[in-house]
Amino acid sequence: MMKNRYRIGRRSIQVISILFLLIVSLFSAMSSVSSGMTNNSISTTYSFPPPVISTLTLGDEQYDQVSIQEAPCSGNPGEPLLPTKGAYLLLPPYTKVASIIITG
Repeated sequence: MMKNRYRIGRRSIQVISILFLLIVSLFSAMSSVSSGMTNNSISTTYSFPPPVISTLTLGDEQYDQVSIQEAPCSGNPGEPLLPTKGAYLLLPPYTKVASIIITG
């Protein structure tokens, strides 16, 4: 009686293992098929609040300062300080970028 229980338990484990391997194989095959389909573009939209333009007076000179909330100003010495915001896009492995289009 004890041997039958052991055999049934062992067979159950074998069947579950085989089903698990089949399911994993099926999902890997599906993912390779879907990665073969190419969507040739990635579109991302960034929104910013309207810029604030203020006038600064330094000595006899007047300058316009552009600032955007949550976009710190940066620039090289001697050049205008302009608001900047970094952006990162995660691309699939081995992707080659053909072009980048910025509209605004």
